[in-house]
Amino acid sequence: MRYLVIIITLVIAALSGVIVFYIANSIASPIKKLTKAAEIVGSGNLDYRVATDLNDEIGQLSRTLDKMTMDLKNTTASRDDLNEEIKMRKEIERDLKRSNENLEQFAYVASHDLQEPLRMMASYSALLEKRYKSSLDADADEFISYIVDSAKRMQKLINDLLSFSRIGRDNKPTRMLIWSL
Repeated sequence: MRYLVIIITLVIAALSGVIVFYIANSIASPIKKLTKAAEIVGSGNLDYRVATDLNDEIGQLSRTLDKMTMDLKNTTASRDDLNEEIKMRKEIERDLKRSNENLEQFAYVASHDLQEPLRMMASYSALLEKRYKSSLDADADEFISYIVDSAKRMQKLINDLLSFSRIGRDNKPTRMLIWSL
């Protein structure tokens, strides 16, 4: 009987060793592999895959980790694309602002440079109209009238150009220069 107890104890010890070995290989080893994979992915390596062919819960968990890693990689790539798009749009916006500033400056300078010759033309045409309106024939009176009207329209265009050049630069209302012709 004593031998029987020893044999049963040895058989139980052997079975326990086999069970421990089985548990270590079938459960603990895949869990260690999964834990290592999670650490690798967590450190930023989004190309790492667990690649297990187990069909149990650990295999399902491994495949879920791989899918999450792929989704995260795609999301990161999309975010990087968006950041690049934002950067490109900011550069375009800076270029457009600079171009608009140049156009505003050009309109401002052009309107100022055009005013003096126009003032001279308007003044002398008004003088011609005042002095010689009834002295010349009807055609001359009509031509002088065209010149005076054209000078007034040109002054309005220049004032509009000057107003346009000031848009966004100051909030003060622009003063229109009107000549008495």
